[in-house]
This record gives sequence, C-alpha cells and structure tokens, in this order.
Amino acid sequence: MIEANGNLYKLVLIDTCIISEFIKQWGQPFSRKVLLKFFEDSIPSFSIQSFKELKFAREVYDKFFDVFEILPSLVMKDHELVFQEELLSYEEEGLINAVLTNLFNNPFSKQNLDIKKTVDMLFTKELQEKFEKDKIDILDGILSLKKNYPPRNSKYTKKEVGGLR
Repeated sequence: MIEANGNLYKLVLIDTCIISEFIKQWGQPFSRKVLLKFFEDSIPSFSIQSFKELKFAREVYDKFFDVFEILPSLVMKDHELVFQEELLSYEEEGLINAVLTNLFNNPFSKQNLDIKKTVDMLFTKELQEKFEKDKIDILDGILSLKKNYPPRNSKYTKKEVGGLR
C-alpha cells in the first residue's frame, strides 16, 4: 500500500506480458475497463526488468511511454536494490521503500522530464547486450546440468520433461 493525497492505494505490479497486451489493445473497450479498474483503488507499477524486456519490442516500448507518462504509475526497485537497502537499514530497523520513482509527468508542472529519454539512457545498448549475454549464460548453466539427469531411454519422455504430475 502507498499513501497519496491522504488516500491509501494498492500497488499492482504489472508483468511485461500484460503490459504488452494492454498496449497492443490500447483504445479498445477492454483496455479502458482495466485502466478504470486500476484507478479505483490501485496504482499500476512496473519492474525495471520490464523495461529491459520491452526494449526488444520497440513499437510496444514506444507506445508504453505515450500511455503511462500521463497516468499515475510507479517503477519498483529490482531485487538487488531492495537487498542493498535492507543491508543499509539493518541496524536502524527502518522500513524499506520498494518504489524507485514515479513514471508519470505532472500535466500541471512546467518542469517535467522526458521519461522515455531517461529510461533509454539507463538501458543503453551495452546494457542490453549484457542482459542478452546473461540470459545465454543462465541457459548454458541450466543446460550444463542436463548430463546429470540423462533420459531413461535414448530420448526424454514428456513425463521426464514435465516432472512428476
């Protein structure tokens, strides 16, 4: 929960897939209904990870900012930032604030920043390339474990791949 203007609001963390579908259907009655439902008692929030993933779908990424830079929404800290904040506050027993920043511009302010440009500066081409390399390294790590779990016959069965069900 977060307090704004004397009211308590739920923070709803929206997954990258939901963001993508919401943006693709922007302007459709369904999207408007969902949006109105959010603002009854909730504030949509997004993870930093979502921005990294959305950059691969440029059209959705660009439209995302057109939609959300004018709507109350928040960007949440990733697990590493929250962990660092927990370490720093360990002795003080204070509350951890998981909100990194607001995403929207105030339409009544003359000092708004270009949010899309700011996010673009944070997620440079080099960072995106590192992100892709990290994904490949993680997948290689998982695949390296395959030799520890050979199939019973020459190929894996659906049951072996799907686990015990």
